Amino acid sequence: MDTVLAAVKSEGSALRFASNELTGDENIMTAAVSGREYSRGFAIEYASEELRGDKEIVHIVVNQSARALEHASGKLRGDKGIVFIAVKQNGHVLEYASKELRGNKEVVLAAAAQNTGALQYASEVLLNDDQRMLSTWLVVTIRGVSLRLLQCSLLKELPALITNLMNTAASYGPT
Repeated sequence: MDTVLAAVKSEGSALRFASNELTGDENIMTAAVSGREYSRGFAIEYASEELRGDKEIVHIVVNQSARALEHASGKLRGDKGIVFIAVKQNGHVLEYASKELRGNKEVVLAAAAQNTGALQYASEVLLNDDQRMLSTWLVVTIRGVSLRLLQCSLLKELPALITNLMNTAASYGPT
């Protein structure tokens, strides 16, 4: 146990080499998530199912690395607080949130504020409700550049806005 403890303190992902018994040990897991900054968030991938469902540990790990949400239990991927922490750091982890939270306007908007590409993971129901979604957040992509327009509630002006953006982009010449 001491060898594993020393290894995970140095490199959190070393947990993958531990026995099943030790991957469920809370002391070992705590040491793994306290290790080197670049690896500690990934230790959860090798933790036991029980520890992947431990809200306190998952909270710590997601604070360190949003991508750790992928390895949290299904229950915690449906926990709004945990998911909110993750999507504020990396909008793309919306992909790992529960179906319910991918349809939650507040969570989706937080993810999109961090990275507009996160909208690809939002529920179809939410995205298809354009009066609600577009009136709050509009993403226009021209020549690969995403422009975020907040509070665009006058949708009747959208065609003129897009035309102006396209004319501006065209003035820069061919891509």
